[in-house]
Amino acid sequence: MPSKQINMHGKLYDLLDDKIRIKKVAQTKAEEIRNGGQVAFLNPQKRKDKETNYWIYVADKSVRRTSSRKNISIKILLEEYEKGTQSFIKWIKEVQKAQEVPKNLPINESVKETSKKVVSKKTNGKKKSSKKTSSKK
Repeated sequence: MPSKQINMHGKLYDLLDDKIRIKKVAQTKAEEIRNGGQVAFLNPQKRKDKETNYWIYVADKSVRRTSSRKNISIKILLEEYEKGTQSFIKWIKEVQKAQEVPKNLPINESVKETSKKVVSKKTNGKKKSSKKTSSKK
């Protein structure tokens, strides 16, 4: 029996239904769902000496965040630079402030936890020493 929900890449996918499908039927159904504006993926269930069953999981489409930084044309940069060095530095600082990402964006809790963990290596009380060989001629 498949699980009702799967977390894949930080996104929750729900099981469409409990119907057992073969690959071709599952692919056509998933294509219909994708054309309807949702995201769908197939989760195979392989069994020994039997046909592989496919479960369909769906989720709503989400829009990826785009960078808040905008490109500035070279022409504008040169125009500002020609006005003078002091005004150019002020202008650059204003542009940097405008392009800063807000610091109060939500961060995934699991990312916070893993970044705080410190991994230490244990040597089990043994020291490794390199052997020095002397060559006599």
